[in-house]
Amino acid sequence: MIALLIFAAALWGFGFIAVKWMLPVWDPMASYFLRFLLASILMIPFFIWKKSWNRKSNEFKYALLTGSLLGLAQIFQTWGLKYTTSAKSGFITTLYVMIVPLIMLIQRHRVNLRFWSYCFSAIFGIFLLGNLNLESFNIGDFLSLICAFFFALHIIFIEKASKVITDPIEFNGFQNIVCAIIGLAIVLVLDTPIIDVNLSSFISRPVFGLIFLALGSSIIAFSIQVIAQKTIKPHLAGLIFLMESPFAALFGILFLSEELNLIQVFGCLLIIFSIFQASITKKEET
Repeated sequence: MIALLIFAAALWGFGFIAVKWMLPVWDPMASYFLRFLLASILMIPFFIWKKSWNRKSNEFKYALLTGSLLGLAQIFQTWGLKYTTSAKSGFITTLYVMIVPLIMLIQRHRVNLRFWSYCFSAIFGIFLLGNLNLESFNIGDFLSLICAFFFALHIIFIEKASKVITDPIEFNGFQNIVCAIIGLAIVLVLDTPIIDVNLSSFISRPVFGLIFLALGSSIIAFSIQVIAQKTIKPHLAGLIFLMESPFAALFGILFLSEELNLIQVFGCLLIIFSIFQASITKKEET
């Protein structure tokens, strides 16, 4: 299951590249809406095959909750990027890895002390990878922190949902629909253009990025998350998801000709080391 979560993190990591390919054609809110709209459309044959309309209402309720949390997290992250740098936003967003175990402690779940050291070292690795130079806290940073809180709640409630749902893929399909509905409301309120696209873009990277985000990041990766969290505790899952950052850096090198300095490479290694240590102590309930 840990390997599955790492694979999901790799898909999300490439999602950063896909978003960068989309942004020359669609703005962030339109990209968000189109991503989940296409994911919902791609799930229609599966829904028909599974006769999903006969599913118990309990699954719809959980999908409404987790889909709303995921949608709000994405929206606050996009909103925050208007006022802060992408590096600071990425760093603050990853603080969900600290928020998840804090919520678990409030719920009276045991979290091993060693796990906290792995969290701090992984967060420091993110700090180095982002090559951050922290400035004064601004409104964009605050919005990114709200985003981290919603991501943490999403991880917590995905675990709860995974215990009662019958089909993780179908459940994730419902979740994608909720995200698409939220996205539709946002683009309508903001009057965001979503169809004013040059036809040449339909054979170029922007559309490939859209397809990957819908299929790879939204359908496959989130389905893996629901499957894996049946057996993996939320705090460990949240830490493993930080692998998204090293993967994003790797794909940036491969597809965007980006470069990393030695400090950033050390940051990547520190993240990987922290996750590895936490994973091998899973039996001790880290």
